[in-house]
Amino acid sequence: MKDFRSWQDSEGFIHVNENPDIMNSENGLLFTSYAIKLGLLKHIHKPINLLSCYNLNKWRGSAFGIGNHFSHDNYLGMLYLQKRFGFKFQGTSFFDFIKYKHYHPRDIILFNYIRGHRWLFPFLIIPVIACIVSALRANKNRTSGALLTFLRCDVANLKLTRKLCDNILKGKFESINEIYSIYFREEGHPCRNLSKDIKWQVKIIE
Repeated sequence: MKDFRSWQDSEGFIHVNENPDIMNSENGLLFTSYAIKLGLLKHIHKPINLLSCYNLNKWRGSAFGIGNHFSHDNYLGMLYLQKRFGFKFQGTSFFDFIKYKHYHPRDIILFNYIRGHRWLFPFLIIPVIACIVSALRANKNRTSGALLTFLRCDVANLKLTRKLCDNILKGKFESINEIYSIYFREEGHPCRNLSKDIKWQVKIIE
């Protein structure tokens, strides 16, 4: 197995390709959250050590993004880390998110619901439909939407939606590992390795 550091940039974030520069992708935080999530599912309780990643304390009080390219996918990864490890980042209010010009109703509703605005519960039908559509669209050439659906459902605790999406995906893919491997194509990638033997319909955040 290759050292996971081969897929980390100088700040410790995981990328799709080996030997990345920090500017190679705007979604390094999202991909790192995937790897940490999978590591925890495999009962690796110190995933940062596993990834040889920089200390979690460096994330405390930090705002993420490359210039004005802080993607909505990175924001989702950040919310996962906030909820899983119980700390708050600077610059993560809803209005800070809006300034990056991500206005999709799915994200506005889901992200603010995750952040504690429970009055948005009746409107969750919009991100729920988006998750189901992503699962229906997933195929042997494209699984990015399916991976985002896993994380959206798990962070927002959308159990029934996750179960439904898993059942849809089961009809197309042999395993969760296949879904990760289609997106992360390079052999030895941490997300490919860590997703082996991961079961369907798992609960991520306790």
